[in-house]
Amino acid sequence: MNILVVGAVVCDIAAKPVGADAIEKRRIEIDSLNISGGGDANNASIDLATFGEQVRIVSKVGNDFLGTMLTEQLQAKGVDTRYLLRDPEAETTAAILMLGPGGSSTISARRNGACDTICEKDVPDEALEWADHLHVVNVLNMPMLDGSGLAELFRRAHAHGITTSMDMKRPRKLHDDPLACIKEALPHCDVFLPSDHEIEYVTGLTDPLQAADFLRPFAPKLFVMKRGADGVFVTDFSASFTQPSLYEGTPVDVVGAGDAFSSTFVASWKNGYALEDCTRLASNASAHVLSKIGTTAGMCSREELIDDLDRRGYHISNK
Repeated sequence: MNILVVGAVVCDIAAKPVGADAIEKRRIEIDSLNISGGGDANNASIDLATFGEQVRIVSKVGNDFLGTMLTEQLQAKGVDTRYLLRDPEAETTAAILMLGPGGSSTISARRNGACDTICEKDVPDEALEWADHLHVVNVLNMPMLDGSGLAELFRRAHAHGITTSMDMKRPRKLHDDPLACIKEALPHCDVFLPSDHEIEYVTGLTDPLQAADFLRPFAPKLFVMKRGADGVFVTDFSASFTQPSLYEGTPVDVVGAGDAFSSTFVASWKNGYALEDCTRLASNASAHVLSKIGTTAGMCSREELIDDLDRRGYHISNK
């Protein structure tokens, strides 16, 4: 499948382990310092390429050292970067992540940069003509795209005959009306993949069934709610099911696990797998990413994920 990914590319600098009181100390000792590509579009693109799809990315980086490094890393992973724009007037967005013993982000700092100006016009028609599917990530964090721009992009995608999906990210700056960022786009969205925290932010609801009832009038085709250790809720608004988490133990690094789930679910769905199998493949991808430091370091190919599920007693129907 040809999948076009739109969203943020960021340089991540991750330190582990860091206690909650680190900022009060003059010096701390850490076990690892990892510098890598991050941002939801970077992660999703690499995950999709590793899974086995043809991927092109639409994003923005600066015309600087970090921008060059991130572009080369994406290319090395098999991602086509022809639509990765180099902005000569902005620096590449960067983030410092200080990870606690359980993999959670204890302290984080982010430098705003080029990817904050991504807009609907950055996605050319030729990119949509190439694609079989459009996967937009970082929704709620792209002020130039969220709202009417996102709706127009999804309308354009459907006009080109391709399917769409939306993955959100809890915003750094709270909105007065977060639902306004997505409500125009939802009727043109085939797969909606928020986390429980994101859906609560948008709707005020924590119960998956109540959230599904809230979303029904907006008419996305699939609602997939990621719930961390509680697994995943999936509905096509006629039938629903829950998949337990496939990760056992304490996560090494939680950053990137949601991106792995969403990208693997979308790719599996586009390849014709049953919804239950899409969810198992995606949950397994997420579990592998949770096991290593780095947003994409644990991602596996489709064959590896299927074989691993077979060993665990989950048999994918159209292997």
